[in-house]
Amino acid sequence: MPYSWGLKMKKLSMILLIGIAGFALSAIQGSGKAVAQEHGHHEGISLEKLAGNYAVTLQGSITTCVDPTVKPIDCKDPTATAMPFTVLQVGENTRDENGNACATFTVVRTTLPVDNKLPKVSVIRAIAKVKSYDPATGTGDQSVITYSGGTCNGASFDDKGATPTGTNFAHFAVSNDGRRIDLVLTSNVTYVTDTTGNSIGAFSLSAIQLKQ
Repeated sequence: MPYSWGLKMKKLSMILLIGIAGFALSAIQGSGKAVAQEHGHHEGISLEKLAGNYAVTLQGSITTCVDPTVKPIDCKDPTATAMPFTVLQVGENTRDENGNACATFTVVRTTLPVDNKLPKVSVIRAIAKVKSYDPATGTGDQSVITYSGGTCNGASFDDKGATPTGTNFAHFAVSNDGRRIDLVLTSNVTYVTDTTGNSIGAFSLSAIQLKQ
């Protein structure tokens, strides 16, 4: 019987060890979940968390359609000729908790290939609104209206003296816990007359927003 008692004790010890190991694993898993919940990983990055001020750079290339006098013209016009440009924008963007934003950019456009023509430098305002957003993946889409003139007051826009110059749409992805937003333009329109026509042909433009 001593052998039987010893075997029982070994079994009991094994059960206790398994129980302790299981409890420790459960505690570790629970601690991991608590940390994840504390940092909001179970919910992803909310739209509200993206509110704030961002430094923005945009760069890429576009083609502008012009008529024989080199005046911008609708790209659907059969007389249109495409002129390639490189584009660089630097500015500041303020976003609110509802996905609205107002940005001010300094834009430099240079002909391609680079020649003896001076670049065109201008200042624009861009008013953005998030159209869709998935906090679990941090991806979404936004619409933008661009203006010449006007003033940004935080994420709001004062359109006094402003003239709409175009629209665009962009797909974006959020990273670094909401401190970085990468965007790629999926549609780009520059008006020819008032708010009609489009003098932009092919384009390849991307932007980075870094929270300040």
